[in-house]
Amino acid sequence: MLKYLRVRSRHPSHDILRKPTFIYPERKGILLPVFACIRLGSTSKINPKFLEINTINAIKTSSNKLLMKNAFKKNNINSPKFWETKEDLLNENEIPYPLVAKKIYGSRGYGITKIKNPPELNEFLENEYNDSYYFEKYYKYLREYRIHVTELGAFYTCRKMLKTNTPENLKFVRNNNNCVWFLESNPKFNKPINWDIIEKQCVNALKAVGLDIGACDVRVAAYPDEDGYHYFKIIEINSAPSFGENTAKEYLKIIPLIIKNKLK
Repeated sequence: MLKYLRVRSRHPSHDILRKPTFIYPERKGILLPVFACIRLGSTSKINPKFLEINTINAIKTSSNKLLMKNAFKKNNINSPKFWETKEDLLNENEIPYPLVAKKIYGSRGYGITKIKNPPELNEFLENEYNDSYYFEKYYKYLREYRIHVTELGAFYTCRKMLKTNTPENLKFVRNNNNCVWFLESNPKFNKPINWDIIEKQCVNALKAVGLDIGACDVRVAAYPDEDGYHYFKIIEINSAPSFGENTAKEYLKIIPLIIKNKLK
């Protein structure tokens, strides 16, 4: 007898994965041969008999940016250099400006400050810094992609393109508020020649934090080097990306394959 997938998430865009009901007939639900649960950012407990997609520990690691960054470092993920505290940063012989100060538990562009020079760093340390922040080297790579992956590889990708009316001081971070999302079928997607390397790094980032499914944000240089290689950095991996219509369709298709792979 088939059972509906349980969904652990607070984000309304994930409701499409839940069991349809008389009140919510628009939900699609996913029928599976086993009791299973998917966590999208949630750490709430579930009956031990349920097969889990994304464990509690994996969610905790990916949602805490310092735990995530340390997991990336341990597993040689191509991610920006970071400093856990202001003391670590100030001990550098030469601080590599620009920097970004990030909230450890920030999300969707919240809690990120760009720091371009020593006066701005001093001002930030005096007025805003506390132990909920860490620091990261900023790379002015003009392209940014969101790559949804499982251990099987990438299954859905968009390019984040800044809206034309985005203020200059907000262009350093890309989120739903200031971006439009181009699918791979759009000519402006402009896939780098070393895409297979980027995709493998995203899968490695997924494994580094222990997730079964997640979405990597990747910054990519606009122009290739003499060998055609586009420099890139894995900025982070998200365990609870918001869904657009196309994203939801791809998750509805991939989740049964994850379960099938886990049952082997």
